[in-house]
This record gives sequence, structure tokens and C-alpha cells, in this order.
Amino acid sequence: MILWRERVKRYSAHRASHLQDALQLRDRREEGQISERGMAVARGRLEARLDRSLQRSYRSPRKSALANHLVRERDALFTS
Repeated sequence: MILWRERVKRYSAHRASHLQDALQLRDRREEGQISERGMAVARGRLEARLDRSLQRSYRSPRKSALANHLVRERDALFTS
């Protein structure tokens, strides 16, 4: 039971870190702290990181459903 809880915590923290990084990048763009080229590079890195994490196979039906949803909505995740 403890091992399962730790896995859930790590999974949630991982997803939260993706979101936090994307929000920080958005804020930097809005504050003029990053060039258009820098934004494109950083967005590409975020997209690649998300793609790598979604390529995993998940045993948990909930994790699998979330990953499938994110794959379907991927284009909407990174809009300018």
C-alpha cells in the first residue's frame, strides 16, 4: 500500500512540474523576459518532455486514461 501511494505522489508531482514549467514560461513571455526564438526553443523542450512521459505504458487505468486524454489534446496544450 505504501509503495502505491509513493508512485501516485511521484506521478502527480511529475505532472505538476510539467504544468509549473509551462506556466513559468508563459509568465516570462508575458513579461518580455524571453525572445520569440527562446520561447520557441523552450516550448519545444517542454513538448518533447511531455511526449516522452506520455510514451510510457501505465498499469493504472486512471493514469492510462489521463495519458490518452493528453495525447488526444496535445495540440491544445501548447498554444500561444
